[in-house]
Amino acid sequence: MVVKTLYSVLGLDATASQNDIDDAFTRLKLQHPQAKIEADENARIRFAAIQQAYATLHEPDARAAYDQRVKRAGIKVADWSPLALNNEPGWMSLRNILVAGFVVILVSGMW
Repeated sequence: MVVKTLYSVLGLDATASQNDIDDAFTRLKLQHPQAKIEADENARIRFAAIQQAYATLHEPDARAAYDQRVKRAGIKVADWSPLALNNEPGWMSLRNILVAGFVVILVSGMW
């Protein structure tokens, strides 16, 4: 079973720095403009989750308390991110996305 954590909502790992958290929130905020949030109920729910994750992880005391609760619950928080951080490629690099798209095209018979 996959457990979604506040880190995964922002697309980060548990070792993310404060700057990484701020950058991820800014990136996601730009992907959810106000008009989209007002028009789409799913976008509103996703952005509410993003805001809650940022509010918790942005404050050092709240983040420490969250990390303790997650650890006590026995939830394994990934120590890697699918997104590229610190100039590391990650699995969500442009090359891998293009290859995956090509495979989908081949499998679907659209080629």
